[in-house]
Amino acid sequence: MPCSDGGPSRDCEDTELKNARANLRKARDKNDLYARLLCFIMSNCDEYMMNELHNAPTNEEHGDAFKELMVWWKEHQEIDRKEAARKEKEMKVALLKASAQAKAEHIKRNALLKLTLEERELLGLR
Repeated sequence: MPCSDGGPSRDCEDTELKNARANLRKARDKNDLYARLLCFIMSNCDEYMMNELHNAPTNEEHGDAFKELMVWWKEHQEIDRKEAARKEKEMKVALLKASAQAKAEHIKRNALLKLTLEERELLGLR
């Protein structure tokens, strides 16, 4: 077995790296799921529910969970805001690009319409 013969093994390192990457992917996926679930809950929490959470007793196991939740929520909202702004900017850039391309096509079409049949043939456009 290459991983247990006592010497360095490229196969062993590759396997360990693959396993570490797979575990990291699973942890990220799980973290993303929990973030989406918590975001859903917080987005649908009304003022009464927030007050109830705020007034919930703290204990050793949970610490000041409400405070930590509010810190996470503000950070998460900021991340969402930045992502929305990035997507909006991306969409505006795409629209400007499409508009510029359409304008160029329009100018080209108008220029071609001004050419005589002989000029088009000379340019190899017919």
